[in-house]
Amino acid sequence: MKIMKKKAFIFDLDGTILDTLTSIGYTVNLCLKQWGKQELPLENYKYYAGDGAYTLIERACAEVGITDTKSIEEIHQLYKSYFKTTCMYKVAPFPKMVETLNSLKDKGNKIAVFTNKDHENAIHLLNEIFGEHFFHEILGHCKEFEKKPCPDGAIYLANQLDTPISDCIYVGDTDTDMKTGKGAGMYTVGVTWGFRDREELEQFGADAIITCAEELLTFIE
Repeated sequence: MKIMKKKAFIFDLDGTILDTLTSIGYTVNLCLKQWGKQELPLENYKYYAGDGAYTLIERACAEVGITDTKSIEEIHQLYKSYFKTTCMYKVAPFPKMVETLNSLKDKGNKIAVFTNKDHENAIHLLNEIFGEHFFHEILGHCKEFEKKPCPDGAIYLANQLDTPISDCIYVGDTDTDMKTGKGAGMYTVGVTWGFRDREELEQFGADAIITCAEELLTFIE
């Protein structure tokens, strides 16, 4: 009888598990509009997001000519205030994601999330969509760990999941995710349904690239 080796899957959140692009773009555009600036196309936010809320705001502000640190910080605080109520706006799991995550768990594998979203916001969002305790571990941006691509959070999660690094698979949609997984010494899987394209994932050394959630199941066979 074939015995499958149990693994731990550590996922990025935005653009990997959940389609959050509209919520991010909508909220930043609310802030820019309040600042008397034009709203930016939703597609732009695929390239602004991924490196934390402050960097997101910094990139969007640069696009509309806001470059002074004081204004950027004020807009960042405004974004965080708005996002408490807009973080769920048109958010949904990517196709077959829920079923795939359940299959991974049913086969004895562990699943976790490591995101540059603020920790409390990440927990709230994932609990609302998946229910409490669906993931074995969740780690968002917090004072205890540097944000990605620093790999310390991913390594911490592997320890929490009691899984050797060699049995951990890091799954994400951006260069930041590939750098994180590689830095942690994990096998990296890039997904093409998220914020960035295949070329970026290839450029930053993804060990594998998949086009649909169900392909994740091939890594436990």
